[in-house]
Amino acid sequence: EVDRAIRVHQNLIARPDLSAMHRENALVALAEDYLSAGLFDRAETLFKELRSSTEFRVKALEKLVRIYEVTHDWEPAIEACSELEKIAPPRQMSGRVAHYYCELAEEALQRKDFDVARDFLKLAVSSHHSTVRAQLVLASVAQESGNHAEAIKLFRKVMEQQPRLIGEVVPRLATSCHATDNQILLTSILNDVRGTGLEAS
Repeated sequence: EVDRAIRVHQNLIARPDLSAMHRENALVALAEDYLSAGLFDRAETLFKELRSSTEFRVKALEKLVRIYEVTHDWEPAIEACSELEKIAPPRQMSGRVAHYYCELAEEALQRKDFDVARDFLKLAVSSHHSTVRAQLVLASVAQESGNHAEAIKLFRKVMEQQPRLIGEVVPRLATSCHATDNQILLTSILNDVRGTGLEAS
């Protein structure tokens, strides 16, 4: 069915007498067909063309964001999200932009490129939606680069902001406390966090 739809819409677009409005509608349909078939590069090409369309610009940008998320192509995702937020503010894409910067930071962290990771995390924090995830990745950067004192401070902050992440954070916090030969600090932090949680409840 998808193959048939692709052929129909390709033939329609190829017609020289097709009006601009009908051509745009056919382009949207063909791009959707490519998306359904998993042909992301072809869908991307058509949605990029539709970015200049008055009627379909928002839809094209939303679909491009989806494609970039699936393909983990974070920098174009940031560009598309930023453009979408300017023309359609209610969509509030800044939170997603922060998420994409965190993805780029984690990729840099895997390469042990700590300076690049920190730069991406600064952008994540400055994108109007500072996320706990950015703090967590920043703590990982500090830990991996040997700055365990900074890592401990950031892990503690994450646990205070999001107690539900304690199970994930504690083993990493323990690693940094062990590296600084300060197991007493680990016990103290956990007692403080538990006390904060009890007070909040």
